[in-house]
Amino acid sequence: MELLIAAYPDKRTELPEATTEVYLRCLNDLPFEALQAALLTHITTNKWFPTIAELRLKSLEFLPGNRMPTATEAWDEVTSEISRVHWDGVPQFSHPAIAKTVHAMGWRQICLSETPGVERAHFLRMYETYAKRAQEDMLLLPEVAQVAERLALRGRAEPLQDKIRLLADAKTIIGGKANGQ
Repeated sequence: MELLIAAYPDKRTELPEATTEVYLRCLNDLPFEALQAALLTHITTNKWFPTIAELRLKSLEFLPGNRMPTATEAWDEVTSEISRVHWDGVPQFSHPAIAKTVHAMGWRQICLSETPGVERAHFLRMYETYAKRAQEDMLLLPEVAQVAERLALRGRAEPLQDKIRLLADAKTIIGGKANGQ
């Protein structure tokens, strides 16, 4: 935090203790070297004080396997794999978001399409969705990811309105019997 304050002296002379605690809590799961590289990158490329989200994203991009290919780079991988393994082979991709997009569209469909421009446009749109989701998942704090996983394992949670309706029905039944109805 001292590095950031020193780099942005006209914006902050001192951060409130609570702000520092929030930054530290939300960044402490990141490897020190990746966070330091993200801080230095931000300082040299941005004139504004960084948000936690900006620092998390840039830090995670420095870690192996986390760099998200652009949509065009992803499509280039797909076309390379078409040439390499053809429609009956098993393609390999650098990022799960590419593989998910290809799976959703169908490898054979992509390879054998007579309208590659249409397939490309469809891929680019779908990939953006999968890439955005992958990036959101990557940015989650470990404790938040654990809560999400626990909730997913429980299955569909009952909506609050359903619970309120059940309580109201129970009160009506109990109240009706108490009043002799």
